[in-house]
Amino acid sequence: LVQSISELKIDIGTVDNQAISADTPFNISAKVGQFGSIVLEGTGQPFNPKINSHVTGRLSAMNVLPYSPYSENAVGYKVSRGQINNDLRLDITDNQIDAEAKLLLQKLAIESLEPEEQTDTSGETLLPLGLA
Repeated sequence: LVQSISELKIDIGTVDNQAISADTPFNISAKVGQFGSIVLEGTGQPFNPKINSHVTGRLSAMNVLPYSPYSENAVGYKVSRGQINNDLRLDITDNQIDAEAKLLLQKLAIESLEPEEQTDTSGETLLPLGLA
């Protein structure tokens, strides 16, 4: 699994260890691979004993090919091309998580595994992809 990360930018606002309930804003962005990007922004309370954080994020045009080995084991198919986009919202209030992720696969192409590529767990899915 290899994905290059470039143009990494991290901005962190004021951090105050005396005001444990004060939100600290942050922004993280980077290029991933040739066309992909990731942007995360939100707030957190780094000194609060309870986790409190609010994050929104977007993954755009991420190449799914490097993750093909995971799909081979999960569904018994290998990914030959495709991109993934993901919009993410994560709210943690007093250690309680509320999250939502919207996932979009584009230009996805899969191929059956050759018999020698299959493992004991290849293709153990609830819905055979051939019928999907």
